[in-house]
Amino acid sequence: MIIRALHIPTDWDWVKEHIPLALSETTKGVVCEHEGKLLAATICEKWTDTSVQAHIICQDMRALKHGFHNECFNYIFNQCGREKIIGTVPSDNKKALKINKHLGCKEIFRIEDAFSKGVDAVVFELHRNDCIYLKKDKEAA
Repeated sequence: MIIRALHIPTDWDWVKEHIPLALSETTKGVVCEHEGKLLAATICEKWTDTSVQAHIICQDMRALKHGFHNECFNYIFNQCGREKIIGTVPSDNKKALKINKHLGCKEIFRIEDAFSKGVDAVVFELHRNDCIYLKKDKEAA
């Protein structure tokens, strides 16, 4: 498995198949591929001085078993220097809700009917200090 930076020209069509995002000048991310096939991606957008909105696509759980999430957190918190990750998930996406909670993300609120009638937006956050998968400064060096 290879974990590498998102390459917009070759990876973006795959990303769009899984989440409806508009590409912007500041879109960045990390992908996991195996034998030329993308298995997972973390797409980052809406950067602020302290936070970033992240979207996780995981089509194959082998990516997590091979440390994809560790590299994503290291990228966001250590390389990009952010203190908080914010994510929004449709309330009917049970797989994404489960993965977010497993990764330590905390639900902070819901926006009723935000995606469609009966499908809320579940807003999560993960603070640097609460991330158990993050490489500590001495390990990241």
